[in-house]
Amino acid sequence: MQVECNWVQLGDFKLDIQQHILYCNDTELSVEPKVLQLLLYLYQQQPRYVTLQELHDNVWSDRVVSDTAVRSAIKKLRTLFNDTDLNTPQYIKSVPKRGYKLVCHIEVHPSDNQEQAMPVKSEAESKAFHTIAVNRTGLRQWTPWYYIALAVVILMITLSIFSAKQLISKAIPSENIIGLTSVSPFPGEKFTLEVSSDDKLIAFTGKLASEQDNQVYLLDKQSGQVSQLTYDASNATFLSFAKNNSQIIYTDLIAGACSLKRVYLDGQKSELTPLLTSFHFIGDVHIGQAEDEVIVLLAKTLTDTPMYYRLNLDSLALSLLLSTSNTGENFLMAKLSPDKQKIAAIKELNNKQIELSVIDLTSKRQLLNKVLPHSTPRLDWKSDTELLLLYPNKLVLLDLTSQTEETLLVDAESRFSWLSASKNKLTLLQQDLSRKTQFYVEESLEPAQTCALDMCYQHDFLNIEGGVSSVFYADAQYKWITTKFGETNELALYDEAAHTKQAFFIGSDEIEILQYSVEQSALLVKLANRLAILRLNAAAGQDIEGQREQQQATLTYLTARHQVVSDAIFVVAEEGGYVFYGERIGGHWQIQKLDLTNMQTDVFIQDYRSIRSTRDGYVLANESGWLFTMANHQKTIMPLNKQINFTDITRWYVRGTMVLWSDFDYRFSYIHEFNLLSKQHQIRKARFYHLFPRIALSPVDNKLLYRSNTIEHNEIKELIFDTNLDK
Repeated sequence: MQVECNWVQLGDFKLDIQQHILYCNDTELSVEPKVLQLLLYLYQQQPRYVTLQELHDNVWSDRVVSDTAVRSAIKKLRTLFNDTDLNTPQYIKSVPKRGYKLVCHIEVHPSDNQEQAMPVKSEAESKAFHTIAVNRTGLRQWTPWYYIALAVVILMITLSIFSAKQLISKAIPSENIIGLTSVSPFPGEKFTLEVSSDDKLIAFTGKLASEQDNQVYLLDKQSGQVSQLTYDASNATFLSFAKNNSQIIYTDLIAGACSLKRVYLDGQKSELTPLLTSFHFIGDVHIGQAEDEVIVLLAKTLTDTPMYYRLNLDSLALSLLLSTSNTGENFLMAKLSPDKQKIAAIKELNNKQIELSVIDLTSKRQLLNKVLPHSTPRLDWKSDTELLLLYPNKLVLLDLTSQTEETLLVDAESRFSWLSASKNKLTLLQQDLSRKTQFYVEESLEPAQTCALDMCYQHDFLNIEGGVSSVFYADAQYKWITTKFGETNELALYDEAAHTKQAFFIGSDEIEILQYSVEQSALLVKLANRLAILRLNAAAGQDIEGQREQQQATLTYLTARHQVVSDAIFVVAEEGGYVFYGERIGGHWQIQKLDLTNMQTDVFIQDYRSIRSTRDGYVLANESGWLFTMANHQKTIMPLNKQINFTDITRWYVRGTMVLWSDFDYRFSYIHEFNLLSKQHQIRKARFYHLFPRIALSPVDNKLLYRSNTIEHNEIKELIFDTNLDK
């Protein structure tokens, strides 16, 4: 809590809070405005650590600056304080991965309506509770103000202990949840599930081996028997009970050829009945406001944005239920409340933020709008006023009335992926993270000379640790990797031979690696929706302990959070280096050309979203992904009659005369190779599990890098809430 005051004593310095002036021995110091603003923010946030990203967002929110600029301001502040010994800091302490905080003695001098200074102890002083005043004879004088200060300290400690106990009781589920038991003997992987309204059945989609297609299964909770309901589904994914638990509605998810189908459970009909066919995308499906309808997320064509519709199961009539308000926003999940009067929806915004909205369907009034952490949760309703948010490693209860959150369950050793809830019970999917289920594979683009199959490619498994979310080539020795720990993302340079890594960025923003330039020793990345360039110095790859974050790399943001951008590439020309990237302005895409010498940006070409350079020109992709070639100086633009996929997990490259891109339909992944000269087009196919389409192409040889998964032997678990909580 910050006390209203005129000024504060910071060690040997005085900071005038009202006039923003720093003094030393009653002498006013000359301080740059941003440096002083930095000091004020550190004071306001003490005694906690402040991250580098937080300083970007709060002190430099009015402009885009590099991490070097922020660290330079920190250095200037330390110089003012003569606090240059980082091993024994007297004013500003820094800890890698945590940030900065003030550690000096702080004494608050109240404003005129308060009578007494309130000291805030430094780290060293906080080890003792007493402050002793020494008189001329050397005796301790215990002044009345000492007892007041001591009483305040004791009161604060008591409140802290009480608050900590309250926090612990909320974080540990023992008082709120009874039991965590496995309810399914099915040994394979489960993707989604739904519990029947009478709590007798659990329907789920899954498979026993990575080579198989997802099918629909039914678990009888009383007998424990699992029945397979479908045998020829291509990729059964989302499902829901309907018609008083007599039917199961499920999506067969094949991009460009999705269908919605029905399985009867009451014995009247045994055949599968298609409800919708030939849609580009059909996703999330749940029971609707009436028993004869479901709500379903779908898009008819490639250019349509998926929206939520009501589908009448008898007439098969569709009517729009929920739409996005801005271009580029995407729904991730939505579900009706138990009373069917409200809908909770999670969507991704243009700036890659995840937003939760709750809407009253009768009045169309928005009851809640909340930005969530970057890890997208699954959601369900516990009651008409309570939402359950299931993150990868925790379960959170959100009270809509008070808009407060309570953590019910935390498990760092597991990953939660789906849930189905009722008032007093929660069924979820839980995977044990101790078993490695993903590997990284490096594969030659050229088929082996001797192979019994039509096309057989030599491959090697890379020695990369678990938990890595993406891998990208740097050079022959190093690879860039991204890793996620809870809500924290890390970008590092990985030495496979030594099995070591050097972290260059740690923060909450999702990281997408775009391109590494060996010539410029620089990496293009997207942090959330912002383009950034990470420049390495000559020390990169060396082990200079304690200097990695400050001396080995400089991060510079190229775009702001409000800009909507696609991918980016380096282009090196005789006149200098450039970054080309796509930006959507006023609903239309255009390619921007940023000069790395003066950081000035100009429009390179209109009506295109993505670009790659060739030896004598460029390959362009428009908003729909259709490819075109353009000679230097924009002399000619010719269509290639080939189309790429702009989904986040796909990639495309140009190497010499070859255009290479990845595509997928959720069942299979495809690698396309198109020769610009011969016009030959070759496609190879692999299971989506075996070849994740976020591919990387080697800059030094003819190799491809991708992720390969085995199936996850996750379990269906059941949590029973304490019914006394509702009384």
